[in-house]
Amino acid sequence: LMWWVQYLLTLCHPQFYIRELRPTDRDQLVALHIECFPVSYESQFFDKSVQGQLFSRVIAVGRPAPRPGSPLPDADQMGGLDRHWEEGWGGGSEEMAGVIISQVSPHAEFEDVVLDSGCQKEDRVAYICTLGVWDRYRQHGLAAKLLRILIDWAEADPSIKAISLHVLTSNNVALYFYEKYGFTRLKRLADFYTINGKQCDAYLYVRHINGGIPPCTWLLKTFQTLKRPLVSVCLATSNHVISVLRRLGVCGMGSTGAAHGGGVITDPNSSVWTDTKRV
Repeated sequence: LMWWVQYLLTLCHPQFYIRELRPTDRDQLVALHIECFPVSYESQFFDKSVQGQLFSRVIAVGRPAPRPGSPLPDADQMGGLDRHWEEGWGGGSEEMAGVIISQVSPHAEFEDVVLDSGCQKEDRVAYICTLGVWDRYRQHGLAAKLLRILIDWAEADPSIKAISLHVLTSNNVALYFYEKYGFTRLKRLADFYTINGKQCDAYLYVRHINGGIPPCTWLLKTFQTLKRPLVSVCLATSNHVISVLRRLGVCGMGSTGAAHGGGVITDPNSSVWTDTKRV
């Protein structure tokens, strides 16, 4: 009796649950992308998504149909990828509230350089293709929940060293959202998007995980290029300064230091310390 009371409550209070995309989601998936994104996506992208060729998680809302022996999910619970939520409660009337889709590729095949050139061949990158929530279901933390699911899933795979995505430079809400969850801006890409016939720039954002190393910035590369000549110049300058100081009698190597062949000594006529070669 108590079980049926709980079930009747779910009819009055639709609940959220999490699952992967499936072929029957295609029409809703297309509609959500038309609603949420200013750019169009090819039909092949939707086919791959619903056929399981890409990573996907859906937050669905509805009145799931019960099956004998299947436990009722907690209406207040949204954590974890509990498989019985889908298997035991699928088939009812439901609507897709939000979705995240990601493609995982070897870094060598990835269009953008998001890892250091010394990364291993097996290192991979999870690219967030889309993350969208219907307008009527926003302000409930669904986007954050979906992103957290992807991050946790990627961190569990040691071969995935980074999660990346592109964001429209004018989308301040999205920029703040991803920065809040540990993504850093790597570079600006001019004319990346075409929206209503107008070219728009994008930012490349990355979150490195599992020991992934970011690529060298131009400043670091410049320093590495100039490091050797800079060290040579500094050494030459230092030797010249020491030579001048010695000629002026400010510092020098006393007879005690020469006799012992090393150590830190002082000139008896000066308070200047002289560090000679240690043996």
